[in-house]
Amino acid sequence: MLLGIPIFSQISGCDQSFNPKAPFEKQLVVFSILSNASDTQYVRVSTNYDVTGFDPSENQVDQSIVGAQVIVTGPSNSYRFEETLLPRSDTSRYKTPIHAYAVSPFRPEHGKTYNLAVTTGDLGTASGSVTIPEK
Repeated sequence: MLLGIPIFSQISGCDQSFNPKAPFEKQLVVFSILSNASDTQYVRVSTNYDVTGFDPSENQVDQSIVGAQVIVTGPSNSYRFEETLLPRSDTSRYKTPIHAYAVSPFRPEHGKTYNLAVTTGDLGTASGSVTIPEK
């Protein structure tokens, strides 16, 4: 009976803790909605972020990227977006204005396909394509 106790303590001594957070990898995040309800279009460019715990609201710094190149190419024209600052209606978490990229006049047309390309200095390029639905 005494031999079983030391063996049990050696087996139970193996401890591999579980960490649900994967190693953080900074990535490019692009958000835009092309709308034919307006002749001004916006694109937001930022990065993902890591927090010390599990609550994303711990982050109090907007992760917007400045200096990106944002271009939308349509069937008959290309549109280069320029940096702009937009007022933030809720400043309880982020205190700074919203950094975005805008172009005007540009009103997407029904049934047409548009390609978005965002290029940054250190995170590379992200691209996407959308076809505006028919009426």
